[in-house]
Amino acid sequence: MPSATTQAKSTVEIANAGFSHIQSSKSTAVRTSPDFLVLVLDINPLAWTRRSEALNKGKRKQVTADVALEDALSAIMILLNAHMAMQHENGLAIYAAAGTGIAQLLYSTASFSAKATEAGSESNAAASSSTHKPDANTYQHFKLVDDHLEQGVRDTCKAMFERAKQTQEFAEASADNDAAKHAALARSVNVGIVSALSQALCHLNRLGLSDASDAANVTG
Repeated sequence: MPSATTQAKSTVEIANAGFSHIQSSKSTAVRTSPDFLVLVLDINPLAWTRRSEALNKGKRKQVTADVALEDALSAIMILLNAHMAMQHENGLAIYAAAGTGIAQLLYSTASFSAKATEAGSESNAAASSSTHKPDANTYQHFKLVDDHLEQGVRDTCKAMFERAKQTQEFAEASADNDAAKHAALARSVNVGIVSALSQALCHLNRLGLSDASDAANVTG
């Protein structure tokens, strides 16, 4: 059986080895480059209706499409906030794709984006803004992202329903013209996911060009 002195010495050596490992890992730690996340959110009512029907199978309490979308948005907000919290320089862009072919940018931190300019001005005027009121219990950057996502989804849904109503009225007015009626109905069920993905890829490409131009200006 080892003596008490030997045991104490072994404990000290193990502790020192552990601390030296921590110190060496700190000294060799390399700061990772910031990430840019692009989120494409499909808010087509048909998709969320099917999602609610799937959730309702075998359950007494029924979940409507609106509730399913709200629950998804809450989870998405947590994801976006976690992404922004991982590193201060992390960037973000949110696109919404809806029915009737609508696809639009809801929020972006990219310097070349008009949404970034709007977000910056709203952040500076948050105290006097009725839409983005400051919250003492919430990190303001998180609240800004959450507010843009929530309001953007509402505006996109409103525009989608207005366009669907116009398409329906045009189809009824063109009842005698089958070709025009079918074309209008085809446009009404067109989902903007393809357009949103295309815009997202263009956004990332422009971000890469902007970063390359900034790096050239620094080295030059």
